Amino acid sequence: MRTVVVVGANRGIGLGFVKMHLEKGDKVVATYRTKCSTVALQALKETYGCSLQLRKVDVTDENDVSRLHRGVKKVHLLILSAGTKGYPVSGTQTIENTTSELQKALEVNVTGHDRIVRGFYKKLSHSNRCVVYLSSGVSSTQDNLSGGYHPYRISKAAGNAMIWNWNLQLAKGWRHKNKDMQKVPCTFAICPGWVKTDMGGASARLTVDQSVGAMSRVIDNVIRTKDSAALFMHDGTKLEKYRNPLHETIV
Repeated sequence: MRTVVVVGANRGIGLGFVKMHLEKGDKVVATYRTKCSTVALQALKETYGCSLQLRKVDVTDENDVSRLHRGVKKVHLLILSAGTKGYPVSGTQTIENTTSELQKALEVNVTGHDRIVRGFYKKLSHSNRCVVYLSSGVSSTQDNLSGGYHPYRISKAAGNAMIWNWNLQLAKGWRHKNKDMQKVPCTFAICPGWVKTDMGGASARLTVDQSVGAMSRVIDNVIRTKDSAALFMHDGTKLEKYRNPLHETIV
Protein backbone atom coordinates (compact mmCIF):
# COMPACT_ATOMS: atom_id res chain seq x y z
CA MET A 1 0.00 0.00 0.00
CA ARG A 2 1.41 3.38 -1.02
CA THR A 3 1.25 6.47 1.15
CA VAL A 4 0.15 9.52 -0.85
CA VAL A 5 0.43 12.97 0.73
CA VAL A 6 -1.78 15.64 -0.85
CA VAL A 7 -1.02 19.20 0.26
CA GLY A 8 -3.99 21.49 -0.26
CA ALA A 9 -6.55 18.69 -0.32
CA ASN A 10 -9.79 20.21 0.94
CA ARG A 11 -11.22 21.26 -2.44
CA GLY A 12 -10.80 21.23 -6.20
CA ILE A 13 -7.94 19.29 -7.75
CA GLY A 14 -6.36 18.36 -4.42
CA LEU A 15 -9.63 16.84 -3.25
CA GLY A 16 -9.91 15.03 -6.58
CA PHE A 17 -6.52 13.39 -6.02
CA VAL A 18 -7.57 12.34 -2.52
CA LYS A 19 -10.72 10.65 -3.82
CA MET A 20 -8.89 8.88 -6.64
CA HIS A 21 -6.10 7.49 -4.48
CA LEU A 22 -8.49 6.30 -1.80
CA GLU A 23 -10.45 4.49 -4.51
CA LYS A 24 -7.18 2.87 -5.64
CA GLY A 25 -6.60 1.54 -2.13
CA ASP A 26 -3.77 3.88 -1.19
CA LYS A 27 -3.26 5.39 2.23
CA VAL A 28 -3.76 9.14 1.93
CA VAL A 29 -2.60 12.01 4.13
CA ALA A 30 -4.66 15.06 3.19
CA THR A 31 -3.83 18.55 4.42
CA TYR A 32 -6.12 21.53 4.84
CA ARG A 33 -5.52 25.10 5.96
CA THR A 34 -8.67 25.86 7.98
CA LYS A 35 -11.03 23.54 9.84
CA CYS A 36 -14.12 25.15 8.33
CA SER A 37 -13.09 23.95 4.85
CA THR A 38 -13.01 20.22 5.62
CA VAL A 39 -16.63 19.14 5.02
CA ALA A 40 -15.78 17.06 1.94
CA LEU A 41 -12.71 15.54 3.59
CA GLN A 42 -14.70 14.63 6.71
CA ALA A 43 -17.23 12.82 4.52
CA LEU A 44 -14.41 10.80 2.93
CA LYS A 45 -13.02 10.09 6.39
CA GLU A 46 -16.33 8.52 7.41
CA THR A 47 -16.18 6.25 4.36
CA TYR A 48 -12.50 5.29 4.33
CA GLY A 49 -11.62 5.46 8.02
CA CYS A 50 -7.96 4.98 8.87
CA SER A 51 -6.96 4.97 5.20
CA LEU A 52 -7.36 8.75 5.30
CA GLN A 53 -5.50 11.01 7.71
CA LEU A 54 -6.42 14.67 7.94
CA ARG A 55 -3.81 17.22 9.01
CA LYS A 56 -4.03 20.98 9.41
CA VAL A 57 -1.18 22.57 7.47
CA ASP A 58 -0.73 26.17 6.41
CA VAL A 59 2.28 25.91 4.09
CA THR A 60 3.46 29.35 5.23
CA ASP A 61 3.59 28.20 8.88
CA GLU A 62 6.87 26.47 9.76
CA ASN A 63 5.37 24.82 12.85
CA ASP A 64 2.49 23.32 10.86
CA VAL A 65 4.89 21.97 8.25
CA SER A 66 7.25 20.57 10.89
CA ARG A 67 4.39 18.69 12.53
CA LEU A 68 3.50 17.22 9.13
CA HIS A 69 7.09 16.03 8.61
CA ARG A 70 7.19 14.41 12.04
CA GLY A 71 3.78 12.78 11.72
CA VAL A 72 4.22 11.12 8.32
CA LYS A 73 6.57 8.13 8.40
CA LYS A 74 6.60 7.21 4.71
CA VAL A 75 5.90 9.12 1.50
CA HIS A 76 5.62 7.35 -1.84
CA LEU A 77 3.90 10.15 -3.74
CA LEU A 78 3.76 13.81 -2.67
CA ILE A 79 1.29 16.03 -4.51
CA LEU A 80 1.74 19.77 -3.97
CA SER A 81 -1.63 21.27 -4.77
CA ALA A 82 -1.96 24.21 -2.37
CA GLY A 83 -1.84 27.55 -4.12
CA THR A 84 -3.03 31.11 -4.39
CA LYS A 85 -3.69 33.44 -7.33
CA GLY A 86 -2.10 36.33 -5.51
CA TYR A 87 -4.57 38.92 -6.81
CA PRO A 88 -8.14 39.58 -5.65
CA VAL A 89 -9.77 40.62 -8.94
CA SER A 90 -9.56 38.78 -12.26
CA GLY A 91 -8.14 40.88 -15.07
CA THR A 92 -5.92 42.94 -12.77
CA GLN A 93 -3.17 44.56 -14.83
CA THR A 94 0.48 44.17 -13.89
CA ILE A 95 0.83 47.83 -12.95
CA GLU A 96 -2.13 47.44 -10.58
CA ASN A 97 -0.67 44.48 -8.67
CA THR A 98 1.24 45.18 -5.47
CA THR A 99 4.54 43.98 -4.07
CA SER A 100 2.73 42.47 -1.09
CA GLU A 101 0.53 40.41 -3.45
CA LEU A 102 3.62 39.05 -5.19
CA GLN A 103 5.31 38.28 -1.88
CA LYS A 104 2.25 36.37 -0.69
CA ALA A 105 2.06 34.36 -3.91
CA LEU A 106 5.76 33.47 -3.67
CA GLU A 107 5.39 32.44 -0.03
CA VAL A 108 2.51 30.08 -0.78
CA ASN A 109 3.31 28.82 -4.29
CA VAL A 110 7.08 28.50 -3.92
CA THR A 111 8.55 28.89 -0.44
CA GLY A 112 5.85 26.85 1.30
CA HIS A 113 6.21 23.91 -1.07
CA ASP A 114 10.00 24.10 -0.97
CA ARG A 115 9.74 23.87 2.82
CA ILE A 116 7.62 20.74 2.53
CA VAL A 117 9.92 18.96 0.07
CA ARG A 118 12.99 19.92 2.10
CA GLY A 119 11.59 18.37 5.26
CA PHE A 120 10.55 15.18 3.45
CA TYR A 121 13.84 14.86 1.55
CA LYS A 122 15.16 11.78 3.36
CA LYS A 123 11.80 10.03 3.11
CA LEU A 124 11.69 10.80 -0.60
CA SER A 125 15.21 9.45 -1.22
CA HIS A 126 13.97 5.91 -1.86
CA SER A 127 13.14 3.93 -4.96
CA ASN A 128 10.42 5.29 -7.24
CA ARG A 129 9.35 8.10 -4.93
CA CYS A 130 7.79 11.06 -6.72
CA VAL A 131 6.85 14.68 -6.03
CA VAL A 132 4.32 16.43 -8.26
CA TYR A 133 4.02 20.22 -8.25
CA LEU A 134 0.72 21.56 -9.57
CA SER A 135 1.74 24.40 -11.86
CA SER A 136 -0.09 26.36 -14.57
CA GLY A 137 0.12 27.00 -18.27
CA VAL A 138 0.72 30.69 -17.57
CA SER A 139 4.01 29.76 -15.85
CA SER A 140 5.66 29.15 -19.21
CA THR A 141 7.80 32.17 -20.07
CA GLN A 142 8.22 31.13 -23.69
CA ASP A 143 4.43 30.88 -24.07
CA ASN A 144 3.69 34.29 -22.53
CA LEU A 145 2.22 36.56 -25.19
CA SER A 146 -0.29 38.44 -23.07
CA GLY A 147 1.35 39.27 -19.74
CA GLY A 148 -0.93 39.72 -16.76
CA TYR A 149 -1.63 37.33 -13.87
CA HIS A 150 1.51 38.92 -12.44
CA PRO A 151 1.87 37.35 -8.93
CA TYR A 152 0.49 34.00 -10.09
CA ARG A 153 2.54 33.78 -13.29
CA ILE A 154 5.82 34.72 -11.59
CA SER A 155 5.34 32.47 -8.57
CA LYS A 156 4.36 29.44 -10.64
CA ALA A 157 7.37 29.94 -12.94
CA ALA A 158 9.57 30.08 -9.84
CA GLY A 159 7.84 26.95 -8.54
CA ASN A 160 8.79 25.13 -11.74
CA ALA A 161 12.44 26.06 -11.16
CA MET A 162 12.19 25.01 -7.53
CA ILE A 163 10.79 21.56 -8.28
CA TRP A 164 13.32 20.97 -11.08
CA ASN A 165 16.16 21.72 -8.64
CA TRP A 166 14.77 19.08 -6.29
CA ASN A 167 14.56 16.62 -9.18
CA LEU A 168 18.27 17.05 -9.85
CA GLN A 169 19.14 16.90 -6.16
CA LEU A 170 17.26 13.64 -5.61
CA ALA A 171 18.81 12.10 -8.73
CA LYS A 172 22.34 13.09 -7.74
CA GLY A 173 21.86 11.80 -4.20
CA TRP A 174 20.47 8.52 -5.51
CA ARG A 175 23.31 8.04 -8.01
CA HIS A 176 25.93 8.30 -5.27
CA LYS A 177 24.43 5.31 -3.44
CA ASN A 178 22.66 3.21 -6.08
CA LYS A 179 23.40 1.73 -9.50
CA ASP A 180 19.82 1.09 -10.59
CA MET A 181 18.80 4.42 -12.10
CA GLN A 182 15.48 2.91 -13.21
CA LYS A 183 14.29 3.37 -9.62
CA VAL A 184 15.54 6.91 -9.08
CA PRO A 185 13.13 9.23 -7.22
CA CYS A 186 11.90 12.19 -9.26
CA THR A 187 9.99 15.44 -9.08
CA PHE A 188 8.24 17.40 -11.80
CA ALA A 189 5.68 20.11 -12.51
CA ILE A 190 2.38 19.55 -14.30
CA CYS A 191 -0.39 21.88 -15.45
CA PRO A 192 -3.91 20.58 -14.75
CA GLY A 193 -5.50 22.45 -17.65
CA TRP A 194 -8.50 24.75 -17.40
CA VAL A 195 -10.56 23.02 -14.72
CA LYS A 196 -14.00 23.71 -13.23
CA THR A 197 -12.81 24.76 -9.77
CA ASP A 198 -13.18 27.89 -7.66
CA MET A 199 -10.13 29.27 -9.44
CA GLY A 200 -10.95 27.98 -12.93
CA GLY A 201 -14.61 28.96 -12.92
CA ALA A 202 -17.73 27.31 -14.32
CA SER A 203 -16.76 27.95 -17.96
CA ALA A 204 -13.62 25.81 -17.77
CA ARG A 205 -13.21 22.93 -20.23
CA LEU A 206 -12.36 20.10 -17.83
CA THR A 207 -14.03 18.60 -14.79
CA VAL A 208 -11.87 17.83 -11.77
CA ASP A 209 -12.20 14.09 -12.43
CA GLN A 210 -11.10 14.49 -16.05
CA SER A 211 -8.07 16.56 -15.10
CA VAL A 212 -7.02 14.36 -12.18
CA GLY A 213 -7.47 11.17 -14.19
CA ALA A 214 -5.32 12.51 -17.03
CA MET A 215 -2.61 13.80 -14.68
CA SER A 216 -2.56 10.48 -12.85
CA ARG A 217 -1.68 8.72 -16.09
CA VAL A 218 1.17 11.19 -16.66
CA ILE A 219 2.42 10.68 -13.10
CA ASP A 220 2.44 6.90 -13.49
CA ASN A 221 4.31 7.22 -16.79
CA VAL A 222 6.95 9.56 -15.35
CA ILE A 223 7.53 7.23 -12.38
CA ARG A 224 7.90 4.31 -14.79
CA THR A 225 10.07 5.97 -17.46
CA LYS A 226 11.86 8.65 -15.35
CA ASP A 227 11.17 11.10 -18.18
CA SER A 228 10.74 14.03 -15.80
CA ALA A 229 12.70 16.76 -17.62
CA ALA A 230 9.75 18.91 -18.61
CA LEU A 231 6.84 21.07 -17.62
CA PHE A 232 3.94 18.77 -18.49
CA MET A 233 0.40 19.49 -19.50
CA HIS A 234 -2.34 17.30 -18.04
CA ASP A 235 -2.52 15.24 -21.23
CA GLY A 236 1.19 14.41 -21.23
CA THR A 237 2.36 16.95 -23.78
CA LYS A 238 5.40 18.99 -22.78
CA LEU A 239 4.92 22.73 -22.55
CA GLU A 240 8.63 23.16 -21.82
CA LYS A 241 11.53 20.72 -22.08
CA TYR A 242 14.58 20.94 -19.83
CA ARG A 243 18.16 19.97 -20.44
CA ASN A 244 18.89 17.08 -18.10
CA PRO A 245 22.56 16.23 -17.47
CA LEU A 246 21.47 12.98 -15.84
CA HIS A 247 19.13 11.95 -18.64
CA GLU A 248 21.33 9.42 -20.41
CA THR A 249 22.30 7.85 -17.10
CA ILE A 250 18.71 7.59 -15.93
CA VAL A 251 17.04 6.26 -19.06
